[in-house]
Amino acid sequence: MNNHTARYLFAVLVAILVLVPVARNFAADPPPAPAPPGPSGEAASPAMVPPAQGTFPRPADPIVIKGEDAPKLLGATDGELRVFAEKNGKLQPIPYQMDERNQWGEFVIVHGKRVVPDEDKGKYDENDEIVFLGRDVGGKVPKSAWPSGTKGAYAVEITDPLTGAKGYAYVVSYPSASSAPPPSPVRYMKYKDVGEGGLAIGQNYELGFLKSTSGLDYNHLVVKKAAGGDDVNHFDRLKVRVLLKLRRGYTLGFSSEFNRNEKNFLVKYFGYKEGPVRDLRVMKNNLQLLWKLPSPGATVNSVFYPDWIEWPVPINLPVRPSWLFSRQELDVSHDFNYPPDKGVKLFVSTHPDRWYDIAGKTSPDEMALNKETSEGGYYGIDATSIGAGGLFYTVRRPKSFDTKLGGVFRDDSNDSGEPGYYKGDDNEPERGWIKGATPLAGGRFVEWGNVGRGIYTVYFYHFYPSNYKPGAEKPYMSILDHPVQVSLYE
Repeated sequence: MNNHTARYLFAVLVAILVLVPVARNFAADPPPAPAPPGPSGEAASPAMVPPAQGTFPRPADPIVIKGEDAPKLLGATDGELRVFAEKNGKLQPIPYQMDERNQWGEFVIVHGKRVVPDEDKGKYDENDEIVFLGRDVGGKVPKSAWPSGTKGAYAVEITDPLTGAKGYAYVVSYPSASSAPPPSPVRYMKYKDVGEGGLAIGQNYELGFLKSTSGLDYNHLVVKKAAGGDDVNHFDRLKVRVLLKLRRGYTLGFSSEFNRNEKNFLVKYFGYKEGPVRDLRVMKNNLQLLWKLPSPGATVNSVFYPDWIEWPVPINLPVRPSWLFSRQELDVSHDFNYPPDKGVKLFVSTHPDRWYDIAGKTSPDEMALNKETSEGGYYGIDATSIGAGGLFYTVRRPKSFDTKLGGVFRDDSNDSGEPGYYKGDDNEPERGWIKGATPLAGGRFVEWGNVGRGIYTVYFYHFYPSNYKPGAEKPYMSILDHPVQVSLYE
C-alpha cells in the first residue's frame, strides 16, 4: 500500500466516524426545548375516541410518570400496577402501560430478534415509564374515594398551560398481580411483525416497512377511514440522502463526494413492544460509505401513538465536521404518489395564508420554499379531495445542533427542478419512481459550519388528526411547544 492510498483510506475512515451516530446514544439529548409554533387556525378536538367527560382539552398528549418521581411504586411489576380516572362519579381503570428502559436509556422490547431484558427483571425502576393519554383523564376525587388495598398510590394532576384546565388520574400498585382488579380492556394500538420490519396500526393511520430495501425506508403509509382517509397507501417510500464533500487536502486525486441514500443503510431490526397506549420499535442503522464498509451504528427508538409518531434519531459527531468536509447535507423526505390536478394541497406554516396545489408542475414560488428555513414550522398535506385524508409533520433539532433546516419540496412528475442525486445514485434510475408521483416533501439539514463535536438528537414527528382540515395542527403542535404540566401528590 503506497502513501497516497494509505492517506485516502485514513480520510475515509475518519469520515465514517464523523458521519453516522454511534449506538446507545438515545438518551444523550432530551427533546428540544419548545419552539414558537407556526401560524395555524383554531381546531376542533382531534381525539380519535373523545374523553368520557370531554373536559380536558389535550386528548392526544401522553402523560408519562417516571419511576424516579414515584418512589412508592418502585419494584412493582406491570401486573401489580393500575391507573384509574374518574368517570361518571366513580374511579374506573383506564388504558396504560409500563415501559422499561435499560441502562443505556433504550426501550426494552418483548418481541423480535434481539429481546434484551431490563436489569431489574420487569420491575418498575427509576428510569422506567408509566404512560397513559390525556383523553382518558377525569375529575378530582377525595382521598377517601381512592382505590383500597393498595401498596402505593399517587394522584396525578395534569394541567394544560394554555387554558389552565386540569385533569386527574390515580396511579397505584397492589401487593400482587392477583390482588389487582382487572385492567381496562381498551386498546388504541396494534403491531404486526410483517414485511421487513413491522406494521404499526394506530386508530388514525398505518405505517409499515413491508417491502423495504433496507428496513429503514418505510413504504406503507395509510390514513384510515375512521380518520377521514380511504385505507389506501398513497405513498412510495421514505427517502434519505447523505452528501459529503471532502476538503481538497483529503482527496488525493480521487472523487471528493460521497452520495448515499436509503439503499446504503444496513438495518438491524431488533423488535417491538405492542401496548394499549403506544407501540415501541427499536432498530439499529449502519451507513455503508465505501466498499460496503459499515460505519458505527445508531439505535433508533420509535414511538407510535394512536394519532401521531415520534422518531428520535441520535447523531454522534466525534470531531467537528467542517474540519474534514467542505460540504455536508442530510435530507429526509417523503415521496407521495398523489395524482396531480386532483385538488391535493400542500401547506407550509411559514406561509399561513396559502395552500399549494399539487399540479404536477413546480412553480417558482414552490421552488423558493426549498431556500427558506422551516425551523419550528410544519408541512401539511390535505388529500381530502380524493378521499385520502391528510397529515402533517415537523422536525425539531436541539439548538446546539447548529445547522440550517430547510425544505425539500418537488411538485413535478418530471426529473427537473431538484439536484441530480434525487434521481438515484451511481447513474442508476430512481428506485420505484412513479411518473406523476407528487409531491416529494421533507427537510434538508445544511450549513454545518458551526456544528461542533458532540451528541445530538433530532426529533421527527408525524401527526394524523382525525378528519384533518387546515387548522387542526394547533393541538398537536402544542404537545411539543406547550407540553402539559404533570405533578404527583399523595
